[in-house]
Amino acid sequence: MDIPDVNLPDIPAVPGLGGSSIDVKDLQTKLDEAEKAIIEITQGAIPKVDIPFPKLPEDALGPSGRAPYAQLAQSDGVKRAKAKASAKASAKRKAAEAKAKEAAEAKQKAEEELRDQAAQTQAQVTAAAKTAFASMGVVSLISVAIAAGMAAAASASAAAAMYLPYLNAVLSAITQNLGIYKSHKAKFENIFELINSVITKAKDKVTTILDATDDMILAPLNELNDQIDQMEDDQKPALDKAKMLQSTLGVDVPEPSDLRKPLDGAEDMIEGFVDKAKKMVPGFLDEILGKTLPGQLITDKSKYNLYVIMLPVGSLVLFNILIAVATVYICATSAATPAETRRLSGGFLSANTQDFTILAAHSHSSGEDTHSSKTMTLPAGMDKMVAGLSMDTVMPYMKPTLVQILLSLVQVVLMMIASQGPRIVKLFNGIISDLQKKMNDKVNNDIKEVVDKVFGDAFKSVKEQADDFFPKIKKVLDALSKVPGI
Repeated sequence: MDIPDVNLPDIPAVPGLGGSSIDVKDLQTKLDEAEKAIIEITQGAIPKVDIPFPKLPEDALGPSGRAPYAQLAQSDGVKRAKAKASAKASAKRKAAEAKAKEAAEAKQKAEEELRDQAAQTQAQVTAAAKTAFASMGVVSLISVAIAAGMAAAASASAAAAMYLPYLNAVLSAITQNLGIYKSHKAKFENIFELINSVITKAKDKVTTILDATDDMILAPLNELNDQIDQMEDDQKPALDKAKMLQSTLGVDVPEPSDLRKPLDGAEDMIEGFVDKAKKMVPGFLDEILGKTLPGQLITDKSKYNLYVIMLPVGSLVLFNILIAVATVYICATSAATPAETRRLSGGFLSANTQDFTILAAHSHSSGEDTHSSKTMTLPAGMDKMVAGLSMDTVMPYMKPTLVQILLSLVQVVLMMIASQGPRIVKLFNGIISDLQKKMNDKVNNDIKEVVDKVFGDAFKSVKEQADDFFPKIKKVLDALSKVPGI
């Protein structure tokens, strides 16, 4: 037996519902976009605080050897179309964006000030180095004069001749290190002022910079609220008509506001925890800086001077004194019998007059020796000092002095290489990065409980609501699409 076809009547047009007609296909497209955006937000990573501290430019204290590069903005991940915010959400967003903008401007201003100060510091360090090298020349002349004076004093007293070479050696080491100390101190005092300025600016600007924390943490929440608000505004005409025809359509009309219920109180909860964290940070920075030696060095000038200036130079003084004393000892043990005239490198040196006369011996094939002489006039006043001094008398004083002059020059060059600007900048920025990490970790740890609750539990609930809401509203739109003249 054939079963007759059953044709259900179409839903009649329903005039007089009020309002303008709706484009169901356009609403379906917007609904799909909203669903995708909301699901992406609820499944996104839990936001964390990452507040940058001002740092020194790589070329702050001299060329870094690297090609200049532009800093790239960090990616925010997948870019979504901005939702049109509701009046309430828009006001909060504007407040958060204003704080973030102020924080960014404060950071940029601090970096510009640091760059200008770094340029001044670099010029001061260069000028100090030139002055230090000039002063080392003066110190070297003083060391030579002291050695000559000691030698003259020793020639007049046999007892003094036993200990004066060692005293001269110690004085020579100390005198030459005065030049090293002056060079090292001038450079690192200027560097301390620059480094300390970075810390001071970081502490002064920290409250302003921390205002960006609200925007960092609340951004996903604000965006989610905005997406829900926009979806609610877009679908409102269709939902209003669906409620009027609910009995006719035979579908359940969902409430978009249900999506927001798991978020009730979330914003106030986050703001409260963030405010507490922000109040904690200045004291926490002081605590970190006070607990670690690097932190103390960049904030406490007395400790900085002790560890960075006094101890290195003091260690060099002790080392150089040992070298000077060893030089005197070697000279004393290898010296020949003192004489008025000593054969030296194929010639003789006579010091009995105002002039040093070097008598050079020349041997001929006939076996006869002839002599030629070269005369060097001493500075005024030193002729009496060295008159009657033999090389055996002078060398125990002059050799340690010359060794110290050469040693001090080598040490200054090595210290300048070891303390090149880019190395210092890299070391200091490493300290700042560590400080920044500890501060951000502290803030994130303090707000972890509430952040996990909002962006973990609450967002999970929103997704569950969305999984139930969107299939229902799609059924509503499908039903409305079949109503003529809607």
